[in-house]
Amino acid sequence: MKLIILALFASFWICNGMIEHIPLPGGLVDCFSRYSEKTNVVDTVGESIASFCFGQYMWQASRELGLPGFNITREAYNWAQSLLPKPISHRHTRQAISPNLRIRKEYRRLTDFERANFHRAVQLLKADTSVAPTMYDALSSIHQGMITTSAHGGPNFLGFHRVYLIMFENALRTKVPSVTVPYWDSTLDEPLINPTQSILFTDSFLGNGFGMVNRGPFAGWTTLSGPLIRNIGQAGSLFNADAMARIVSSIRLAQITEPNAPVNSSLEFLHNQVHLWVDGQMGSLDTAAHDPIFWLHHSYVDYIFELFRQNQRRFGIDPTTDYPVFVNNSMHMAMYPMGLAGLRNIDGFNDRFTSMIYQYEPSPRCSLRFPDCGSPYLRCVVNGFQPRCVSVDWSGASRVSVIRQQFVNNAVQGQRMQAAVRLNMLNTARRQQAQVTIQNQMRMSQQQRILANMQRQQIQLKEVENAGLDDPSEPSQMQRRSVHRRMKRSFKRRGFTYLPYDPRGSSFVNSKLNINSNIQLKMLPPMNPNVPRNIQNASEGTFMPPSMPSDMCPAIPVTQGYQNTFNINGRSDINQWVYIPVKVIYQRPPTYNNYASYPIVNGEMEAEDIYFPNTAMKNVMPTGKPASYPHCQAQESGAGKVFISSQGINYMGTYKEYAVVDHRLAISIATAYVAVKSPKLGASQVFLNAYDSCGRICQPFCKLAGVAGFQRCSGAFRVTSGFPKHYGTNYGDAVTHLWQFSKVDSCPIMQDNNIYIQFHCNFKESWPFGMRPAASGQGGNAAALDEIEEPELSGGQANAPPTACRVGNGCIISNGCNNCVHGTTYPCIGACDMYSSCQNGFHHVQRCPDNTIFNQDEGQCLAGACPNNSNAWWHKTIDWK
Repeated sequence: MKLIILALFASFWICNGMIEHIPLPGGLVDCFSRYSEKTNVVDTVGESIASFCFGQYMWQASRELGLPGFNITREAYNWAQSLLPKPISHRHTRQAISPNLRIRKEYRRLTDFERANFHRAVQLLKADTSVAPTMYDALSSIHQGMITTSAHGGPNFLGFHRVYLIMFENALRTKVPSVTVPYWDSTLDEPLINPTQSILFTDSFLGNGFGMVNRGPFAGWTTLSGPLIRNIGQAGSLFNADAMARIVSSIRLAQITEPNAPVNSSLEFLHNQVHLWVDGQMGSLDTAAHDPIFWLHHSYVDYIFELFRQNQRRFGIDPTTDYPVFVNNSMHMAMYPMGLAGLRNIDGFNDRFTSMIYQYEPSPRCSLRFPDCGSPYLRCVVNGFQPRCVSVDWSGASRVSVIRQQFVNNAVQGQRMQAAVRLNMLNTARRQQAQVTIQNQMRMSQQQRILANMQRQQIQLKEVENAGLDDPSEPSQMQRRSVHRRMKRSFKRRGFTYLPYDPRGSSFVNSKLNINSNIQLKMLPPMNPNVPRNIQNASEGTFMPPSMPSDMCPAIPVTQGYQNTFNINGRSDINQWVYIPVKVIYQRPPTYNNYASYPIVNGEMEAEDIYFPNTAMKNVMPTGKPASYPHCQAQESGAGKVFISSQGINYMGTYKEYAVVDHRLAISIATAYVAVKSPKLGASQVFLNAYDSCGRICQPFCKLAGVAGFQRCSGAFRVTSGFPKHYGTNYGDAVTHLWQFSKVDSCPIMQDNNIYIQFHCNFKESWPFGMRPAASGQGGNAAALDEIEEPELSGGQANAPPTACRVGNGCIISNGCNNCVHGTTYPCIGACDMYSSCQNGFHHVQRCPDNTIFNQDEGQCLAGACPNNSNAWWHKTIDWK
């Protein structure tokens, strides 16, 4: 009997080990709660919310927790500050535009010479060690939460990065005086079926996009966070033209900035998705500036910001004074110091920058009449009968040298044509102008008739498709095939590629483009400002931009690896990490229900796939349709990825791994090994998050102390170095720890007791992290789940009144849980720099900024310092280290 009891006790101890569940930090839950009020996982991709909130939390927490950052000397910081203009007196009147402005262009609109100069200037900054560690590294070190806490999470996001870009641009111009920072308009890549094949990620532009950057102008770079790494296209999304138009058409700054902007109009929120799409150093705010693509991305953000400001003026709004009154952090207030060259936040909105220093060349556009995007690396294509400029992809990169020569030849032809036109125009300019105008009008009329006819044909096809969608009969199928053949012939005669209509809503058949070497495009000579545009185009004949085929699968192969930086607190070393096994239980997505595997009954084939969920299956496994990334597509094999990321709470470091799952099966199970900071360096507090390749969040389940089986949890836990260990010091140790290999010829046995956390990917339409109110009598508590226990009372908390309410993160208030008045603040018992803010019936724990304490009478943080008492409760109950 004693042996049985000891065995049960040992089993219980091994299940829980030295990994224990902890509540999410109050600041993180605060962000989750705020976004749960703004949107939901049906309208917004869950992973985009999770990554944005955690990035914002760690940006501020790194300073509050005193985490090590990337070193920058006082001399380097002073040098960086000297690159900026002198402090600006904020004027309300618009300044005159200087005639000698720098012009920032889209990256692909640079000439080869201009692009080479930009690359050379960046390389020279990286090589210059007169400012330690290098000029480039000194500038990139400024973009971290330890130094610039107000650069993210509020309206100063736009002003700070505008000033930061000028600092970088001025540094470049000390090396190559003619250089400006180009911008990367990712809306030119987003329409591609596979944006990872954009020509941007070739040797002539930014270098490779997968793994360590070992090609291109930045090949072999060693950054302050280790080798330069990218993992493009595996999470996040690029800018969308519709979203940018929505932002530009807004008229108030509060409508496009945090914390007031709707999710789909928040420029900061949307910009974060591009960071995730590039990943590697770009995936973390503290290391993003280590990759040169950071500057190009933020230059485009600034370009959109400038278009928005121009729109404000059309409505009579002064963009230099339209700063939001309500901000969620005092450091984002208009008059708060920006932290750059003595500027205030409001100074980042001064007109001086775009009237005296730089302006933007408009993003490339094209039309049926003028189908030239002004670059051999861009193509004018038709998408839904709307011509637009789209990037060339690298499958055509082998033709770049040919294209460049052809572009030069066309330029020579254009110059010859210019001379001929000048001679002819001396006597017959008006007559030629009239003839060309009539010809263009006739061509445009003909094109409009063609487009109208094709639109009518597509409408007819939709009607036929919809009418026969549920009719599997042979006559119906033959009728639809006949219509498709007629449409294909009709489009081919007019120079278009036919994109078949998909009535089930295939996302890439109608909207995504694939530009590859199989498409023969007609090159036009560059536009010459000295020659009338209609005369230049008249000599070229009728041009019809091609529509692009959709025969390429856009999904990234499951064999495509993922490269981590292995960086913790500014140091990259795999020996700082340990591996924890994670189980993934994956439920088939609701959109996957046919794999051409049909049952046969009495010799006859049935119409319904055997994998199609029947009624009984739907009852026990209900699914919803949470939002997914726009590039989300299926693998032809039926395999998919579930990513699991670990993000440090008391350290700066992120690790990501993925498990391969089977879309065909109703339920599939996979395992992965995710790294966290080694507890030998101190107890590790970490947040685990899982999502599929479409960005749909999975539900975390943990083994909680005293509770059998797996229970819903927050995904946050603490790992210590005590025994028994539930991790491996390396990947191999983690595998042998999870699997029992008793004999050479025996089948390995999984040791389920060594799995502490698992994720259920079930496509629920609810946010998986704990933001629900506590049980009856506990009031609204957004900081902890019902299962999470608060720390025991100590110090000043021990004298808490009976009506005290635990509001999470070690904060206890005396007013009771049921007396939460919106907009009211409550001091935490025994604390001097923590308080609870009531928002919409929920308590949110807040910590005052450095060198401030909470003043109960004023209800806000004021200048002051907490008593240096090591016995105080706030040094005991929260183990920040």
